[in-house]
Parts: sequence; structure tokens; C-alpha cells
Amino acid sequence: MSTSDSKVFPYVLIIDVTYKTNRYKMPFLEIIGFTSTHKNFSVAFAFISSEKVDNYIWVMQHVRQLFQAGIRPVVIATNRDIALVNAVEEVFPEVTHLLCWHHIYKNIEDKCTKVTSNKDIVIAFVRACKKIVEAKDENMYHAQLSSLESDYRDLTSVLSYVKDTWLSPYKERIVAAWTDQITHFGIHKMKGVENVHSRLKRFLGSSRGSLDAILSKLHSLVELQLIEIRRTFEQSRTSVPHIVTGKIYRHLRGHVSHKALELLVVEANRAKEVGTNVMACGCYMRRTHGLPCAHELATYISEDLSIPLHDIHLFWKQLDMEVACDTLEATIEG
Repeated sequence: MSTSDSKVFPYVLIIDVTYKTNRYKMPFLEIIGFTSTHKNFSVAFAFISSEKVDNYIWVMQHVRQLFQAGIRPVVIATNRDIALVNAVEEVFPEVTHLLCWHHIYKNIEDKCTKVTSNKDIVIAFVRACKKIVEAKDENMYHAQLSSLESDYRDLTSVLSYVKDTWLSPYKERIVAAWTDQITHFGIHKMKGVENVHSRLKRFLGSSRGSLDAILSKLHSLVELQLIEIRRTFEQSRTSVPHIVTGKIYRHLRGHVSHKALELLVVEANRAKEVGTNVMACGCYMRRTHGLPCAHELATYISEDLSIPLHDIHLFWKQLDMEVACDTLEATIEG
């Protein structure tokens, strides 16, 4: 368990199960966190005898104990495993629970492939589903859903699957119109879990290892994660990307992660179109990432001001493994 990492970056956790990691054929549960440089780290691992709600509750209870009193994740993202969903809701009732986009698209693609062998149709259908998931408001959501129903009315079973399995029960945990009302730092949209699974299995080297041998390798894997995380922290503290040399970033260079700066550069380019119009801006970046959004940046640019450091969420300013007091206070209050 990377307990220090989880205390420094408790904001978002992704939980998933992978298989074929040990000779006992036990499911392997991974709890993954993310740093301000968008590097993932292992919060905890668990071998479970079965994928039942009681097993998951036992793991979630131990994960909760990793956090200091009053500290908790803001968001937990999982797949649609009902037992896991129920366990998360029981042990972390105060935490927003989202479903990972990557799992959803993969499941829809698999379902569609069973109905049609035409790869172009499968790709187009998944792309249409992505437009629904990425809908920024409820009107756009309903418009994209109507378009899907009209364009693929011949794929009755797949349409029913998408609506009955995903959208009707879970749209508030999937669709941007709802999920983008909270601060998730964009993490639940990443393919981080799949990348972690792949790296894990390469590191283990075999699906027939004993638990003792696996635990030893997991320890080494966590050490490598920490080395990589510290490297990205050092880069963010000591080097300046060429794209952020302007005055507007003066107070941020060396004090926020390179990832945050990259996001701000993209948002600053958007500010050229949006200007100071709040309605046109939509304030997505402020709301979901804790960073100045386009209309805020347009004001700084027009007045020739630098972005103040206090305008940046604490998540992006954490560039070491020490648990800062203001980070803990913000997490408790948040």
C-alpha cells in the first residue's frame, strides 16, 4: 500500500479488478490514485477469494483506514460491477461515485461486435455513444441520444443495452452533463487502469506465481512508481516548458505541475475565442479541474496580469510526497 501517496493525493481513486495474476486464480483488486503530474500510483492491492459484496466491503474498509481522520477521497471511479458499486457506496457513502469511461466504451464495443461484423458500423456506433457521454448539458444529452436511436434503429438489441444497462440507471455517473459538476481533475476519463494492469502483468512475468513471490514484485513495482513520480515532481519544480514563458504564468512556474500548465495553455487559447463571456466559457476547467477557466484567463490577459498562485487548486501545487497541512484541511473541508 502506498499510504503516503494516498494521504498526499486522496482526491480521486480508481478501483478495478484484474485476473490471471496468480496460481490460485484469485481475482486481484487494485486501488489506484493519481498525482498532480497525472502519474498513477498503487494505493492498495488485494487478493480476494470471490467478487462478492462482502469481499469488496472488507477491502474498502481497509482502504478507508489508510486515510487520516476526516480525510477521504472526493471521487471514486469503478466499473459497473454491482457488488463493487454496492461496497463503495456502503463504505464511502459521502464520496461521489463515477463509472470509468474506458470500461463503458469497451463493453459497448464488445456488445456491438456480437451483433454486426461490420467494423465501420461498430466504430461509428461507439463514437456516437461517446458524443452522448460527452454531452455538456441535458439538452445536448437528449439530442445526441435521439440521434443515436434514429441513426442505428436497426441495432435494436445494442440500443437497448446502452440505454437499459448504462444510461437509464447510471447517466449521472457517466454523462458529462452531470459528472462535470464536480472536481474530478479529468482522471476518471483516463485509461490509467488499463495501463496499470498491463504494466503489472509485465512486471509479474507469469500468471502462475505464488502470493509471496507476487508481493515481493509488487513492492518493487511501488518503488519504481515512486521514483517516476519524484522525477516528474522534480521536472515541474526545476524546468520551464517553452509554452509557458509568458508573463501570465510567472507566479506558477516551478510551483504547479507541468500537467496543470499544459491545461492552462489550452484554456488560454480558448480564451481568445470566449473572451470574458461567462456563458460562452461554461467554466468547465474551474469546476472540474480547479484551474482558471477561459473567461478568467481572458481577464488576466486583457489586464496584463499574472495568474495568482492562490487561484490554483491545491492538487496541482503538491509537488512532493509530504502531507501539507493546507492539503489536509482542504480535503476535510471539501
